[in-house]
Order: sequence, then structure tokens, then C-alpha cells
Amino acid sequence: MAADPLRWVDDELAALDTAGLRRRRTVREGPQGAGPIHWNGRDLVNFGSNDYLGLAAAEVRDAVLLTIERAGWGSGASPLVTGRGAVHEALEQALARFEGTQAALLFSSGYAANLSTLASSMAAVFRARGWKSTPTATQRSCSGGLLGEMTFDGG
Repeated sequence: MAADPLRWVDDELAALDTAGLRRRRTVREGPQGAGPIHWNGRDLVNFGSNDYLGLAAAEVRDAVLLTIERAGWGSGASPLVTGRGAVHEALEQALARFEGTQAALLFSSGYAANLSTLASSMAAVFRARGWKSTPTATQRSCSGGLLGEMTFDGG
């Protein structure tokens, strides 16, 4: 019988088990946030949380639930097709007042905001220079923020 070509995987896993280094998926009890969590029957400080904005806090959860009750939940069409929500309009107005600007515009993600800002800024530059080409931004492998390459479609 031929030797198992993947036997080394079992050997490596056994070595990790022996050394107490093999990681296993576990189930956390309760919500995850910046505060303590109950995990494997113990209360621990969660140093691995990505909740640096405190969005897992009970006050935020309660505000989200109240807003869902009032404004609803779920995906819909683009605001240009079916209109934006009153909550979104109020937030845009509050942000504009806070920033001291004429208006503010909400985007669904940082990527969408960056892409729209970049494209509209470049389009304004092109119009000002009388160029007929339009800019197109594409995003390549990125994590957090826009790492883009500008190309021109010649249109």
C-alpha cells in the first residue's frame, strides 16, 4: 500500500496538540464588545475586540432597535429611485451644521465615499480643462482606504 502523502498534516496537528498550541473554534456566550466577555465558562477581558468605537454598547443597541421600529429595516432601491429616509436626511443636515458646510452626503461605505469623491473631483478637473475623457477609478487589493489606479476611457 502506498504511503499517505498527507500524513505530515496529521503529524503537524499532533505536534501542536502535544505542545498545547492547536487552536480550536469555541463558542462565546453573549455579546462581544470592548468590555468583558464570557468565554469557555470564564469571564475575561476582551483584548481582541475590534469594537474601538463602542458600537456594541447597550445604549447603541437600544438606539438601533428604536430606529428600526420607527424607520424599518432592510435593503431597498437607491435613494435616487425611491427617496432617502427621513432619518438619513436629518443626519445629513446635522452633519452639515456640525461641519459648517452647506450640505453633507451619506455613503454606504468608506469605499463608496472615496470612489465618488475621487471620480467627481477628477471630472471637475477634466471639465475645467476642456478635456473630453472621463476618469474611472478602480480599486485593487486594499484593506481600509482607497488604493486606486486612475485610468481614462477616452470617451
